[in-house]
Amino acid sequence: MVLGRTGDSDTQARRWSQTGGTQGFGPLSGTPLGLGWAASAYASNTDGSLITGYARVTISNVPIPQVISTPFVWDAVNGARTIPLANGSLPAALATDMNPAGTVIVGVDITQPVARLFRWSQPTGYQFFGVTSDINEVSAIPRTSADGNAVVAGLNYWSPSTGVITIQQLLTQSGCTFTGWTITGAAGISDDGLTIAGNGVSPTGQTQAWIATVPSPGAGVAGVAVLACRTLRRRRCGG
Repeated sequence: MVLGRTGDSDTQARRWSQTGGTQGFGPLSGTPLGLGWAASAYASNTDGSLITGYARVTISNVPIPQVISTPFVWDAVNGARTIPLANGSLPAALATDMNPAGTVIVGVDITQPVARLFRWSQPTGYQFFGVTSDINEVSAIPRTSADGNAVVAGLNYWSPSTGVITIQQLLTQSGCTFTGWTITGAAGISDDGLTIAGNGVSPTGQTQAWIATVPSPGAGVAGVAVLACRTLRRRRCGG
């Protein structure tokens, strides 16, 4: 399955599958003024039955139109709908990843001067986390593990046990050896949350990709290995 959107003349989010072809998401529900939506689909659950992303919606016309980007979720039964805060308002945020079960969505909250991570699930609603370095949609797209309990975004790592720490702190605490490396960001995380890939500057001054295995409790020392001189980026787009 492929996710995305069409060109500037038609910016509705779409999905494509070999069996169903291209499918638009239809009207977006849950918008205050019923207006929208230019949207981008970013991630899905394993079978593609749930999809998340963000849409541009108008939340006020007084005194001038106020437009924000806000997360949405889509399924074939309920269509596309926004994901409100507990008070019913819509956050200015970008949803960028979903776990395989479709129970956790992560992304970037852009309402603050410095963007924050968010994690959303039905039981908890939105959880917002301050970050150790700036994040945004382009350079530090949040990604999550399969259980939704490990998130990486740029130089940031979050789990319930660690809170937000830097990738370098995580690797150092886990016994990873990366003498001479400068870690510039993480770009993906494995489903089990123990393998992280990203970008860095090698001891020879080259911009290179790296992959690190963080040992589970009681396991041995991990390490960082160079894969190639390119960025590795994981995108979960269903099967």
